[in-house]
Amino acid sequence: MHCPDVICFLETKADSASDALKFLRRLGFDKDHQIPSQGMAGGLWLFWRSSFVTLDVICSSSQFIHCSLSQQQISCLVTFVYVQPHVAMKDLFWTELERLARGFSGSWVVMGDFNDIISVEEASPVATRGFGRAQHFRDRVTQCNLHSTEPLGCKYTWVRKHNGRVLLRERLDRALFNFEALESFPAAKVINLPRLCSDHHPILLCLDDSCSIGKHAKPFRFEAAWLTHDAFKSVFTQAWLLHASSLPNAINSVQEACFQWNREVFGNLFRHKRQLKGRLEGIQNSVHYANSSFLQNLEAELLQEYHQVLNAEELFWCQKSGIEWIASGDRNTRFYHASTIVRRSRNRISALKVDGEWVTEPAHLKQHT
Repeated sequence: MHCPDVICFLETKADSASDALKFLRRLGFDKDHQIPSQGMAGGLWLFWRSSFVTLDVICSSSQFIHCSLSQQQISCLVTFVYVQPHVAMKDLFWTELERLARGFSGSWVVMGDFNDIISVEEASPVATRGFGRAQHFRDRVTQCNLHSTEPLGCKYTWVRKHNGRVLLRERLDRALFNFEALESFPAAKVINLPRLCSDHHPILLCLDDSCSIGKHAKPFRFEAAWLTHDAFKSVFTQAWLLHASSLPNAINSVQEACFQWNREVFGNLFRHKRQLKGRLEGIQNSVHYANSSFLQNLEAELLQEYHQVLNAEELFWCQKSGIEWIASGDRNTRFYHASTIVRRSRNRISALKVDGEWVTEPAHLKQHT
């Protein structure tokens, strides 16, 4: 059973939510924001429980409600959308969304019915004539610096039927995340719930990690960033030679030595980076900096060490992202970091279908993985 604190109804085709409002009030949804339909087109109704979540509507139009949301440790901007299926209205929506994207910094999630697919595989039968449509949608998503993630549940979110038979299925509904949201909510998941009373599947967004498993059971992985440290070759060689006569024992010896060396010497790459920046800032802000050869020499040493850490960080995220290295004059750390977060989201096991039923409880998931 899902108990969301925020619910948004799309394409309501109604001027007023009076009947729904009475029912939702009894469920604890004491706040609302309504966008009436235009005739039989559009309409958005947003409801939330003010005792569980703080939500403020920033702006809205006939196709979206843009708001700030905070709850315990969660804080972000969320835009609920219903994009009308007409070229002119789609152009208007994306123009407005690009304006929103340029107007702030921070975590941002855009979710709802976009009335578009991001690839031809998101239609069944496959939309062989929809390549241009999908490419156009991808371009617009990219222009807003947003990323799509893989959902749990049904692959498609909308169905067209005729005389009770399915003619077409498409994934029109989704949640898009900007980089800051991917970074802030690495365990976020989108679930396409069963379709019961509509031709659309409801989509559920969970920003916490309550369904993640195996958080502390990480296997040993060789980190390519270790190779940037001058001492690593010696650590590896000594550990290997201790048990060189037995391959399994030699591998175990290297693993133990790498764990210990990483903890005691190589340390946390990101903490080291912050410490170096702090020391450099202190040197450059010193009143003695201009006349002190000691401080200037120390600055040069720390800058060299800082750039070594940046190279190691780029190598770290490149390895984590699982994609090919991109040769470039500039560092691609942010790109690899975003790729890593998307990859982890896709690889995370948040639910399993067991005997026809979806299992999401961590204890039950561990029994089947």
